[in-house]
Amino acid sequence: MINPRPIALVADIGGTHARFALANLETLEIQNFKKLKVSDFKSLEAATESYLATLPFRPLVAGFAVAGPVGGERISLTNSSWSFTREAMRAVTATDHIAFVNDYEALAYALPRLSENDCRGIGGEPSAKQATKAVVGPGTGLGVAGLTWSRAGWCAIPGEGGHSS
Repeated sequence: MINPRPIALVADIGGTHARFALANLETLEIQNFKKLKVSDFKSLEAATESYLATLPFRPLVAGFAVAGPVGGERISLTNSSWSFTREAMRAVTATDHIAFVNDYEALAYALPRLSENDCRGIGGEPSAKQATKAVVGPGTGLGVAGLTWSRAGWCAIPGEGGHSS
């Protein structure tokens, strides 16, 4: 059954865990959160099907933040054997409204929503409201992304920090 409410399937897919939830697109409230071990599933498709089987309805839209580059039709996780195609995931989720972003790109877009107490300026000074921002963190790899202001608004620049030299 498809749910007409503004509910989206959201997922954070890393090398160790795949986290799934439903997000209310009006309130951003998260519900039905579930964390799965990547090693328990042969593919993202299988993990997604497992999660969707626990729901009473299918969301109309889906968004996946994945640990790896998302440039082409085939997406491969950086520190996992999982790879998938956009078309295969459209079929699994039963929606044409599906988005894929790098996991740290997704985190970068969240930075402007944090309070001043949640962020630190480099050099100890408070940063200007529209100053360039960065997010760096460990996971299965080293995630890195930047966020810069442009005439069109905030623009995230994803990176694979663990693959730089």
